[in-house]
Amino acid sequence: MMTALYNGVSGIKTNSIGIDVTGNNIANANTVGFKNSQAEFKDLFYQTAAAMSQNPVTSSLGLGTTMATTALDMKQGSFQNTDNAFDYAIGGDGYFAVQKGGSTYYTRAGQFLLDVNRDMINTSGFYLLGTTAALNEASYSAAALKKLGSQDTQALTLEPTSNIEFSQTINKITLPTNLYIPPEPTTSVKFRGNLTTEQEYLQQDIELNMINAELSISEDGKANLKGTVTDTMELEKYTAGTLVNITFANEAGNMLKAQAKVQDDGSYELNDFDVSTLADGGGGYESLQTSATTQGLVAQPSTAKFVAGLHGASGFENTLTINLERELPNPADGANWLMNASITDPDGNVLSQTSGVLSFNGFGALTGNTLGPLSNEGAPVNIDFGSLYNPDVPNSGFDGIVMSERASGIDSQQKDGHADGLFKAYATSEDGTILAVFDNGMQAAVARVPLFHFQNDQGLFSEGGVYFSPTDNSGEAFMYAKEDGTPYNGSVIKSYMLENSNVSLEREMTMLIVQQRAYEASAKSISTSDQMLQRAINMKNG
Repeated sequence: MMTALYNGVSGIKTNSIGIDVTGNNIANANTVGFKNSQAEFKDLFYQTAAAMSQNPVTSSLGLGTTMATTALDMKQGSFQNTDNAFDYAIGGDGYFAVQKGGSTYYTRAGQFLLDVNRDMINTSGFYLLGTTAALNEASYSAAALKKLGSQDTQALTLEPTSNIEFSQTINKITLPTNLYIPPEPTTSVKFRGNLTTEQEYLQQDIELNMINAELSISEDGKANLKGTVTDTMELEKYTAGTLVNITFANEAGNMLKAQAKVQDDGSYELNDFDVSTLADGGGGYESLQTSATTQGLVAQPSTAKFVAGLHGASGFENTLTINLERELPNPADGANWLMNASITDPDGNVLSQTSGVLSFNGFGALTGNTLGPLSNEGAPVNIDFGSLYNPDVPNSGFDGIVMSERASGIDSQQKDGHADGLFKAYATSEDGTILAVFDNGMQAAVARVPLFHFQNDQGLFSEGGVYFSPTDNSGEAFMYAKEDGTPYNGSVIKSYMLENSNVSLEREMTMLIVQQRAYEASAKSISTSDQMLQRAINMKNG
């Protein structure tokens, strides 16, 4: 009876602890990153009633139960979306390292925010630990100060990269807002495009070249003139049957006019035209001047314009403008384009200007480029129109600006350098890299959040729900490493998400009923033993 009494007491104590554990689980059903605990019991020593030497079996009498452990259930909880960029959920195994009061703890609760010093902390004031990039002092450009509307030129800058390696030493993560990417001036522009071979013509009166014209005047003043319109360089095209207007003039200013027709081969002829009234005082015609005009198509100089924006050291975008005009008259094979290039600032002020010639052969390949030097706020700019034609090099002369029947224009352009970047926002990639996003489209890795692992998660010591510290049973915290020794997280970090508690309310409510009934049963065994003892005492007194 006494054994049953003490067994009931141990049952009440043990199940009371179990109810406490279950109640704690239920209370933390909505605690982010909370890990469920399971109360596990064990029996106590046994009292031997009969040994095997005296009985076919060993008869033992149990002496009650006690708490064995509160085993942690480390399985992953469900995820929930949030609006905070610094809410992190771990997809897989691993723990964040946080620090407070010089002590480091590990947790899967990823509710982080920035304090007044821009340090990443959680809702309990623990600092998030990680690797941070080196930040250097910089000064804002004139363009950046104009956008900021500030006179404070001090800023912090770092290398524009989206990668940062984990270091052996981890510290609290600080995320400043005065991050800045200084501008890199453009020093190279590469054009790919076309200059048209199509020629524009304008119908107009043209004075013909009379140098090769044959003029003869007979003694009786009859003039015979043979000439050709093809001697006139300005005349690109003629039409057979077009009239040639011929003028004869003497020193006294007297003139006679005649007409002839252009033949199919471009020649014209005037026969037996009377110019006797223009004879000089001696009856000769040595001072007689002859000129002729006709209607024809005159080639007009084709034009084109190439424009590119250039990043300046001041942070402003300058403009490169190249005006091209096809040189006339056209050479027998190919073409030349005269270039006038200039670089202007946003207000239209000319910073640099030069000129040159682009030459092409009859196949449309680039054969020459004499464009002079240009300066972009002191930085020399190389203008690349493509390689020059070399019959021994495949595709040379055709990999940049070419001539063809297509309309003139730029197909593509490439340039180096970049505009300055003002800090815009932070974003976190799945490998734990915290990226600063700038308004020029660039990104820079500012920090990286490591995930730590343990040989035995069950051996961790709970410091209060969501915080754990290592023990001899769990082993020290470590990071996974690749074959070359480079550490990596091994699990993904999901931004704008949190991991919910892994407590199952259905299971916990069931356990609560079971433990309650066990508690009541233990209490019943105490009362039963008490009644039996009372009956025994009454029998003796009777």
